[in-house]
Amino acid sequence: MIELINVNKHFRLKKDGFSVLNNINVTFKKGKFYAVMGPSGSGKSTLLQLIGLLDNKFSGTIKIDGQDINELSENKISNLRKDKIGFVFQSFFLNANMKAYENVMIPLYINQNIRKSDRKKYAIDVLRKLGLEKRFEHYPKQSSGGEQQRVAIARALINKPDIIIADEPTGSLDKENEKIILEILKELSLNGICVIVASHNNLIKQYADKIIYLKNGMKGEK
Repeated sequence: MIELINVNKHFRLKKDGFSVLNNINVTFKKGKFYAVMGPSGSGKSTLLQLIGLLDNKFSGTIKIDGQDINELSENKISNLRKDKIGFVFQSFFLNANMKAYENVMIPLYINQNIRKSDRKKYAIDVLRKLGLEKRFEHYPKQSSGGEQQRVAIARALINKPDIIIADEPTGSLDKENEKIILEILKELSLNGICVIVASHNNLIKQYADKIIYLKNGMKGEK
């Protein structure tokens, strides 16, 4: 699904620079749950940005479905990101002036494969699968943190991606909601999605098929 070969990420400053990722080699497969762990500053978020095609300044090779992204145009990379990848973040990034189903519909505005008349139905179907039957018409401030994160996950799923990338998705939640969110992400992996989660939360070890540890930009795994 995703393959990183000798990937390095270096930030240049005016006088010098520093490396965030050093010689990363890792493969991510469909239907697996991956946890990316490590101390703050170890490169977790940077790794996810590269995998998610949000950053194209690196050395080495990244392949998605066998396609070397270094050989693709910006337009093809954008389409790959739109069609293949869903994102979930610690901050839910929900529009406060939109109802739950409206927030979930946002990615559909650039998906030409779904008719305008079907968008609300698609959004409600995904929200229902995540147990939010009673929240369709609610604004973010009317929902708990865990419910808002489930809305964010629904938004990530609406285009039926093959890959879900989540950066500290439980970082602002209580223990009960941490478990609910991790169980949802695990279920997605069991249904064939490649799920990659960066987290400080040791609870994630109970759900991950593989744990990738980063320290000083270098990798180990279990």
